[in-house]
Amino acid sequence: MYGRKSVGRILSIIRMSVLCALFSVLFLLLTPVGLQSASARVYLCPEPLPHTKVLRSSPRYHLCDDGIWRRTPDTPPHSAFSTSYNDPHFHPNSGLASPLCYLRYSGAFHDHEPIVLLPGEPFSAEKTAVPDTSSAAVCCFTGDIMCFRGQQFEASTKHGFDFWPSYRLVAGIFNKADFVCGNLETLLSPSNPLTKDRKTDDDGTPLCNGPVELLNALRKAGYDMFVTANNHSCDYLAEGIVETKKNLNEYNFANTGTSYPDGQPGPIGNFCIFDVKGIRIAILSYTHLINRRDKMTPEELDTLVNCYDYGNIRRDITTAKAAGAEFVVVYCHWGIENTEEITNYEILDSVKIAEAGADLIIGSHPHCLQSGRFIETSDGRRVFCIYSMGNFCSSMERVFNNDTVILRLELERDPSGSINSALSYIPCRVMSHGSCSHVVVPIEPELNGGLSDKRLEETDERISLIMEKIENGTFARYSGQQAK
Repeated sequence: MYGRKSVGRILSIIRMSVLCALFSVLFLLLTPVGLQSASARVYLCPEPLPHTKVLRSSPRYHLCDDGIWRRTPDTPPHSAFSTSYNDPHFHPNSGLASPLCYLRYSGAFHDHEPIVLLPGEPFSAEKTAVPDTSSAAVCCFTGDIMCFRGQQFEASTKHGFDFWPSYRLVAGIFNKADFVCGNLETLLSPSNPLTKDRKTDDDGTPLCNGPVELLNALRKAGYDMFVTANNHSCDYLAEGIVETKKNLNEYNFANTGTSYPDGQPGPIGNFCIFDVKGIRIAILSYTHLINRRDKMTPEELDTLVNCYDYGNIRRDITTAKAAGAEFVVVYCHWGIENTEEITNYEILDSVKIAEAGADLIIGSHPHCLQSGRFIETSDGRRVFCIYSMGNFCSSMERVFNNDTVILRLELERDPSGSINSALSYIPCRVMSHGSCSHVVVPIEPELNGGLSDKRLEETDERISLIMEKIENGTFARYSGQQAK
């Protein structure tokens, strides 16, 4: 069909195409770091890491060289890339074979497009954004972030998992706040079965392990940090803890409550400190309860998980204050599941924690909302403790498992330098909305886009009754403009 000359031309074109392609590949491989500039190194990555295709927003805070988390200067609301420098087992200039495993692609993904990743130097305290102290620092705290079978099945897509619909209605609240923290009550361990594939251990013990894609939705929602000491911390033993911490660190989420096997809890102590509008806030996390405790050695438990110990809590609070903390928040995993009853040991322990120097105590584990109390300390402080904020998001089916609140804390420095605080709460319900069965919906129409629903009215009544039981003080409700 073709003459000999035509065939020769075709073969020549093919050879030239192959040579051009090989030359391009060799150019990228032989160039030490791709493209160079005075301030940044640019890497061309041929393919993304697994489970990292849908992250859409960048972290607001980065860990600085002095161990304090500070606001990233000029952080855009949606960035193409997310990097992490808070993993003590990794340094971006450590000469590892590839820095790409510690960087997360966070934009729209297309197989045919190269991904440009921009690692930088560790953040310097002197180069972070100057904190805006013209208004109060607003912090939001939430209860249990679960990732049960029902949530995983519903979030499953042909490309992985998408949990964003569950959190989209609270993203506006969180992104207007200056700092957001919650209790992450699931492992994120790719080496172990997901909860949807293995719900319980052989002896019936629940096993909680979610896909790493959950962090994409939580980042987009506005979370900055998670506490990780809870009864599911050891569901997949040391491996589960280590992989969960590595994933949190790679996504640049601050976290405390569990540690690496080498016993290094953090750069400056067993806590995290955030500089929020010029006020330094310490977050600590402990648990009374641990599933599968019998499968861990005492040494592993002591090293990997912040088990409740009053002496350790007092030491950690003292260390945090010596490191500059001006307001101390302690999460404690305790109590009895599925009841509003508050145990005597919780009451006694909350008093001890307050006397040790905590300024706010947040309980978790019961999977339902419980009341709280203001504790008068011997040094004249009033410390609020809410014994359980319930599930912030889960697929548990009982009515009371789906009532929850966002705790809103405002901190402001007065002319004398003292820190004044104001607390309020935002009532929410986990319910079906649109195409998703597990959506966290704020009750106030001003906060949920004008949504009105009989289920929200009923939830409002239940939550109000619980919050009215708070002892030794009143607790304001936040309506979108001011507490009422």
